[in-house]
Order: sequence, then structure tokens, then C-alpha cells
Amino acid sequence: AVKHLSIQTPINRTTARYFIESLFHWVHFAGHAGAAVVMDISRVFLVRNPRDGTRYYTRAMVIDHYELLREFIDDVDRLTATALVVIAEDAFTDEHSPRGWAIYPALKTRVMDDVRDQHVANPVSTLVRLAERDV
Repeated sequence: AVKHLSIQTPINRTTARYFIESLFHWVHFAGHAGAAVVMDISRVFLVRNPRDGTRYYTRAMVIDHYELLREFIDDVDRLTATALVVIAEDAFTDEHSPRGWAIYPALKTRVMDDVRDQHVANPVSTLVRLAERDV
């Protein structure tokens, strides 16, 4: 479907990241300040299929989804002028959630706080937690 754009390689889960990285670089190179990507991953936390006609994520798909987020974090140096915002439910950081970050330790270790003070925010943390009362 993309051969008319002179893209001969099939776009799949692995190659799509490189196309996205290239797009972000091009947007910045074209003179724009950058790109902001907002990902709402709330559907990932549905344990049962609601059969409402939208995508349902199986456990394997959730792990694959988390792997993709981890790969974006690992390749952050290649995301030129890009802000990646992931909106998740509290279940994401819940250690006992069947679909939280605990099911994919590689992602958890990249976004968890090593030290977390209840009263003082860590200004160099990679993860910012906003609750409804904070907004």
C-alpha cells in the first residue's frame, strides 16, 4: 500500500518505529518546533472483552504494547524534538494489577522511581504522575 510513495519495505511493528522516528526528525528539520504524541492506553487495562466493537488487548498484546513503549524509551535519543505523553490509569503502576507494568519488568525498571518521596517531587524523574486533583 506504500509502494507508490517509493517505500519498498513493508511497514510492520518493527519498521514502523523507524518511519515514525524519521517523521519526527523531518518535522523538526522542516522548521517546526517539534512533535507531541499523546497515547491514551486506558484500553490496555480492560481485563474482559467488553464486545463494544473497539480493540481489545489480550495479555500477549499488552506485553507487546509495553515492549513498544520500552523501545521508544530506549531510543529517546533518536526522537528529535519529540514529547511522548502516555496517559494511563492508576492500574499501570499497581503492582497487583494483572495488566500493570509489573507484567513487563523491562518497562517497569525504565519508568519507576528509584526513590520516591511522598512530599517532594523528583525534578529529574522520567515519569510524571498527574491525578485529577492535580490538573
